[in-house]
Amino acid sequence: MRLTRSQRETLVSCVRQFVGEDIDVRVFGSRLDDARRGGDLDLLLVSPTPISLLTHAELKQALETHLQLPVDIVTYTQGDKPTPFQAMALKRSQSVDVGNAA
Repeated sequence: MRLTRSQRETLVSCVRQFVGEDIDVRVFGSRLDDARRGGDLDLLLVSPTPISLLTHAELKQALETHLQLPVDIVTYTQGDKPTPFQAMALKRSQSVDVGNAA
């Protein structure tokens, strides 16, 4: 995963501030490929309850400000039937681990 420990900590902290503690923060897309450079940050937030559009927009703005990266956010509510795109993101994503240094 091409995120530093500091970026991962900022990411998780920001998500928890806006959405709460009960969120699985996952990354998918080009940031999982160590051979690639640059690119946006594709996030999948897996939540026990729906995330409002306002919270989604505020979180996106905060993450882009703090991380200085373009961020795309996909949300998935546990127990719902995933859309095809959510299913792909669920299959290809990796949970953000703040315990290991990058």
